[in-house]
Amino acid sequence: MNRKIFAVSDIHGCCDALKRSLEEAGFVKNDDGCLLIVIGDCFDRGDENREVFDFLNGIKNKIIIRGNHEDMLEQLLEKKHIGRSGFSNGMDTTMYSFFGEQAIGDLDVYYQFSYKLNFRGRESVVEELRTFLSQTYDYFETEHYIFTHGWLPAVVDEEGNGAVKEAFRYETPSEWKRARFTEWYRMYGAGAVLKDKTIVCGHRTSRFACLLGERREPDDYSPFMAKGIAAIDTSTVQSGKVNVLVIEDELYEATHEMTLRADPFRRMRNGKKRVELRLLDEKRKNVRVGDRIVFTNAENEDEKIYARVIGLHAYPDFDSLASDFFRSEMGFEDCVECAGDIMRQYYSDADVSQYGALAIRVRIESDSDS
Repeated sequence: MNRKIFAVSDIHGCCDALKRSLEEAGFVKNDDGCLLIVIGDCFDRGDENREVFDFLNGIKNKIIIRGNHEDMLEQLLEKKHIGRSGFSNGMDTTMYSFFGEQAIGDLDVYYQFSYKLNFRGRESVVEELRTFLSQTYDYFETEHYIFTHGWLPAVVDEEGNGAVKEAFRYETPSEWKRARFTEWYRMYGAGAVLKDKTIVCGHRTSRFACLLGERREPDDYSPFMAKGIAAIDTSTVQSGKVNVLVIEDELYEATHEMTLRADPFRRMRNGKKRVELRLLDEKRKNVRVGDRIVFTNAENEDEKIYARVIGLHAYPDFDSLASDFFRSEMGFEDCVECAGDIMRQYYSDADVSQYGALAIRVRIESDSDS
């Protein structure tokens, strides 16, 4: 399926600039021919964070890729404290935007240089944000492009030669978190690129292209386009603009069928279970990020859930996999057994040793009763 893609990055709470730039680029909201891809860092620094959230939620055809600021927001919601790092990254503006003037309370004597966050009476907003974050991608891939925030998981040797990891599509959440903090100009300068794809990224502004010996002025925030790269962050808060990369490309999309027992099926329908565990066998190697999965209730084949794959993470076994995810999102909240023991009921140790374990993160789109 060929689609017109509008890619933006590092909005940082600047909704007016985002809407103006998209309009100028020809983006039509909820037009089936247009796909918006946001390459991370939706919030912080600017003062229109709630407006950005509402605007993005109102767009049907979109892909939200997680940036390092989404990681930090998730941590703030969990710890309910904001410290020096949060203030220096402009996260206080997000807290005020979503939770009002009472959002940041007194200095906590237990946590030095850290202030308590007050979500009282706004618990539903916390859940809105958590749902938003749970539906973000690490990357998104089309025929000729791959979109990610900082860079793809990569390595650089002692001589300074870089390479994208061969199995980057199956990397763990912790590896993707490191990659989101990676500076594209360092990886690109080291040669950590893909032979057959252009990496579209943000995180660091495009003006850093001047460090690569390119004929660009240090204050040039226009997209940096070269073989294998499109760096589009324009430092929106400073420039007042959002770079919009407009391309047409083929989207991959396959549909897979999977069966769930009644209890995990119910948990997935209720939005609690967001990670499905399987062997990384030959059949599952055909699953790609962006594909659709139709889950069928094993006890009632008329009940189905339609989900979108937003992440694939490979591990040597289910014990190591389970350490990276909450029991609730794997569907094991009420179980006293560890996840590895539960999965041994379905897969032999020999099969796990041969194929390895796979965590499939999904976003629910609809079910047969909706």
